[in-house]
Amino acid sequence: MVESIIKTIHSNKQDQSLPLSKTVNSSTQTVSTQTEEQEKTLKTRHTSMHIEYRTISTQIYQPIGSEEKRFDPPPHNVVDYQPKPKPQKPESSKTEFGPTDYSNDNTVPIPNRFTGENNKTTLIIGSSILKGIQPRGLQNTEVCTNRGANIDRLIDVLQKKDMSTYRTIIIHIGGNDLDNGDNLQSIRDNYEALLYLLNFKCHPHCKFVVSGILPRKGLNMHNPNEMLKDLCEQFNLQFIDHTNMFYDKNYNLSYSFFHHDGIHLSKKGTSAFLRSVNMHVSILKHTDQSDRYCVHCGEPNHNSKSCRHGRKVLCHSCNNFGHKEKFCEFYN
Repeated sequence: MVESIIKTIHSNKQDQSLPLSKTVNSSTQTVSTQTEEQEKTLKTRHTSMHIEYRTISTQIYQPIGSEEKRFDPPPHNVVDYQPKPKPQKPESSKTEFGPTDYSNDNTVPIPNRFTGENNKTTLIIGSSILKGIQPRGLQNTEVCTNRGANIDRLIDVLQKKDMSTYRTIIIHIGGNDLDNGDNLQSIRDNYEALLYLLNFKCHPHCKFVVSGILPRKGLNMHNPNEMLKDLCEQFNLQFIDHTNMFYDKNYNLSYSFFHHDGIHLSKKGTSAFLRSVNMHVSILKHTDQSDRYCVHCGEPNHNSKSCRHGRKVLCHSCNNFGHKEKFCEFYN
């Protein structure tokens, strides 16, 4: 009896525990189902957010040029459009040399040095009297020396030479004509022909300067130079008289200006000739070396206070004070 009761109790307990396990299992399944649904919802949201982010990012960081190009429609008269013509430049009166009006123009167009064209504006032309001149000491000046030339030969030289670039031409000729025994009237006629040729070949504003004939051994140059002066007055030209440069107050000729032949100039004579020309036409370079060289001797690396000479020395080449012969600018 007792055993039956105990079995009955155990059986009841087992029966009562069954619903509890079922309940627990069902609740667990419900919770797991809810969790899965939440995870799916989160995944869906994350995916949608990721898609939205990519969409927005592609809209913001779209590559340059990938956007669709849109052009405004052309104007109704685009076919009939014509650009406005450019205004024409006024024609200026110019020649090969430059403007024809030189009233306010003191410059000369200088040709390109790479073309080999002459860029000198002053020409000194004549006989071999000029052979001692060093052009490096001159500014924008060309020296044309013709050995043994007389006026006729110089005319032949000028006919073949381009004269269009010069603004000033200094002529030194006539001494050999006198040596050849030509009379003054013949020399004057030939000189006039020379001037007419220059007037034809040179620019209209070119300036002609006649250099007087230098003293020569055994010849009196007074009358020939007076004839050249009269010729210059006739053509309104400038005449350079070298008398005061080569003669002293007593009208004595300094033979140190000439070589032994008594015709051609020494270095000292060439310097005197250039200084005489420079009084009428500025051809000598002017360089200020006082801040770099001693003003007494021309030596570098010291000044006049420490110079051993104590005073300005004389250059035996140009007969000027203030430098030695080895530093002479023109005839070193």
